[in-house]
Amino acid sequence: MRRSPVPILLAAALAACSNQQLYTAVQERERQECAKLPQVQYEECMQEIQGSYDEYAREREELKREKHSGEPYK
Repeated sequence: MRRSPVPILLAAALAACSNQQLYTAVQERERQECAKLPQVQYEECMQEIQGSYDEYAREREELKREKHSGEPYK
């Protein structure tokens, strides 16, 4: 008897959603912390934290590949 892949796909989708929600929450918290800084520092702070979840996920996957292969991802 074959199992349906739906539960596995659903779990993967929920995990991705949760990761993205967590990323968004952390980004919002960082923005709030940046807002407490003087203008020049605020601008630098905001530049450091800008970036989409997709960029973050892509960089994370590259780092995971590097860790497993021992070579930088190209």
